[in-house]
Amino acid sequence: MLELDAWLEIAKSAALKGGKYLLENQGQELKILLNEGRDIKLQLDTDTEKLIKDSLGSQSEFSILGEKQGLVMIWANFIGWLILLMVPQIS
Repeated sequence: MLELDAWLEIAKSAALKGGKYLLENQGQELKILLNEGRDIKLQLDTDTEKLIKDSLGSQSEFSILGEKQGLVMIWANFIGWLILLMVPQIS
């Protein structure tokens, strides 16, 4: 159980770093990297994902799969981090 608690703390730490970065950049002009149909890729999304990946990668040896940048490394038995940046729909 201690190992699971440690992984939870790693995930929380990385998520908080990502959230802090997003708050610091709130209100800044958004740079659009891709806009095809319903898929919009922002520089802010990519930068936030990289920050989270760097945090996770520095604290564990798990593979990391990110929505914006893809798989960092593949192991035979995949146990790893999955990063999905979720933005609430505003209507």
